[in-house]
Amino acid sequence: PTAAWRSYTLVELHTGEATMGKERREKNFKGHFSNMTALAEAGSLLFAGPYGPPHRFEHRRGLFVLDTSERKQARALTASDPAVRSGIF
Repeated sequence: PTAAWRSYTLVELHTGEATMGKERREKNFKGHFSNMTALAEAGSLLFAGPYGPPHRFEHRRGLFVLDTSERKQARALTASDPAVRSGIF
């Protein structure tokens, strides 16, 4: 049998420019984890994770692997994340 090739999108999350209080930041991170769960359950998010200890890689914070090769869809999926929308990433 011949295996079908699939294409995915790798999204690298970088530190954003947003500054906010602890309570708002915690709310956005809670939403970030809830959103990742929802995307994974929908089959859109295949893998997500941080880049080691905080700030080990300067501005690079983590990554998503999305089950799409379409840039527009990848941007929409990434934009659904509260931490992205708030400017944390």
